[in-house]
Amino acid sequence: MARKGTGRREIENKQHLGTIFTKQRNGLFKKADELCIHSGAYLAVINFSTHGRPYSFGKPSPDAVVDRFLIENSSNRRQC
Repeated sequence: MARKGTGRREIENKQHLGTIFTKQRNGLFKKADELCIHSGAYLAVINFSTHGRPYSFGKPSPDAVVDRFLIENSSNRRQC
């Protein structure tokens, strides 16, 4: 028998938004961590809450991933 999920829907109880955001953020960060472990990739994820508060995850760290990206892109632009 097929599982019937709720899918995307409007959240009627606004008090639960924070809880839902936290659970989904933790799930996203867990999947990102698994991807890094299995592939050896460097990865950074930044997301913002509905109140504009930033949350970040990175392997080895968000700053290290962003710095590496900026350094590699700046060296590619100089070669053109």
